[in-house]
Amino acid sequence: MEKNARAQLEKMLKNKETSKLYIEARQRT
Repeated sequence: MEKNARAQLEKMLKNKETSKLYIEARQRT
């Protein structure tokens, strides 16, 4: 269960980074 929670947290952080990059890319255009 601990491993799964960590995997979910990593996925959430990755999604956060991705959306941040996406927003920055949209603002630049």
